[in-house]
Amino acid sequence: MKKYFHFIVLLSLLLVTACGGNEKNEVSNIENLHKENGVPVRVIEIKSELFTKQLSYHATLSGVRQSNKGAAVGGTIEKIHYNIGDYVQKDSVVMEFPEDHPGAQFLQAKTVFENAENSYNRLNALYEKGGISRQDMDNARTNYEVQKANWDAVNGMLKVKAPLSGYITAIFVQETDNVSSEALLFTVSQLDKMKARIFVSDEELQLINRGQKVVAEWQNKFFPGKVTQTAIASDPSRLAFQVDVELVNKNRELKPGVTAIIMIEAYNNPEAISISLKNTRTDSKGRYVYIVNSDTAKKRYITTGEESNDLLEVTSGVSTGEHIITDGLSMVSDGVKIQVKE
Repeated sequence: MKKYFHFIVLLSLLLVTACGGNEKNEVSNIENLHKENGVPVRVIEIKSELFTKQLSYHATLSGVRQSNKGAAVGGTIEKIHYNIGDYVQKDSVVMEFPEDHPGAQFLQAKTVFENAENSYNRLNALYEKGGISRQDMDNARTNYEVQKANWDAVNGMLKVKAPLSGYITAIFVQETDNVSSEALLFTVSQLDKMKARIFVSDEELQLINRGQKVVAEWQNKFFPGKVTQTAIASDPSRLAFQVDVELVNKNRELKPGVTAIIMIEAYNNPEAISISLKNTRTDSKGRYVYIVNSDTAKKRYITTGEESNDLLEVTSGVSTGEHIITDGLSMVSDGVKIQVKE
């Protein structure tokens, strides 16, 4: 049994040695073929073309003008006059609290105001006929204006008005709800334009200017816009710079609260030489490519500019019309013979 085991081991060693020899022979044969015929490679011709660098960010959108309205008094919501999606004019009454609200003294303020208004109108008629002095007229006007301001304040607390013209984009309460003072009631937004706020690094900020064009993508639709403001100081909580953008929302497809991709074309060179990053190599001297030089590969160091995705803008080192090696790079070295394949 022991002799049989030694025989198997010896046979295995002989097979391994034979296989290793075959592999070395195959490698040697490939190397000889490459020396004789050249390393098979594929190439592309260098051409000038448009090169752009695009910065992309995710941002939550809101109306270009948007205002939340809160309750000035606590109490029961008696009436809601609009629904979400309705258009309202500025100062339209959107919601109402009861006129007998104990804290507002609505009826009392209304009565005092109406009395002051009647007195002012009566005295004004007398003044025009010379029946009272200018001082008496001024006193009546002052009292009228004070009582009107009080009435407007009380009326505004119970009859909650739209702070601006726009669309009701959110209603946070229902009729008969009992709300606390300063509770959020509704939101009005102007939706023909939208705005978004993004945060960028200091390096990215150098590429962004006020008025620069932007495009927002949402649900495979694109909306044009522009940069409206860039910060000059970093936001300490984000360690980034704030950039505000404004978007055209002609058909009001964008809604407040949706998240869109904001794209800014930060760099544009219409006549650039660009090379895919995967077709370059680096060493201690820098980045380089292999150029076709007759039937050999030539190592060429390049200087690069901007980078976008996997493309590099090349500012020097290669010229249009030259060919760079794209496939077979692992077998290529400077001066090695090559065979260009279609």
